Amino acid sequence: DKKNDTFVKKIKNIVKITGEKAYYTHVGHFYKERNEYKLAEHYYRKALPGIPYHYGIMYALAMLYVSMGKIKEAKRYAGYALHRFKSMNEFYQKDPITKKFIDELKELKQKSEVEHPLRRSLKSKVR
Repeated sequence: DKKNDTFVKKIKNIVKITGEKAYYTHVGHFYKERNEYKLAEHYYRKALPGIPYHYGIMYALAMLYVSMGKIKEAKRYAGYALHRFKSMNEFYQKDPITKKFIDELKELKQKSEVEHPLRRSLKSKVR
């Protein structure tokens, strides 16, 4: 719809003006919330050059791939996110939201099921 198009256009304008590709993460979140996973993936990947080593984009991609059923890819990005987390300062490591993300990523890395339990719980939250 028109409101959604306006949001995406505004973010694209911000990127054009600032050169900060990290803003594409917002568009990725926007499409993920609407279960438009291919578009979400596209914009998360566009954000990577802006924040290639940030655990947040790695977390977003990992959780997106869980939603898509691409567990191998999800585990790969979970590994990247966990690696980046180790180098974060103590303040972020103690943040309760970050801790929750890290716990989810660790759980994901340990699982090898095709139908991942985290994916089932995420699907039930969407409905």
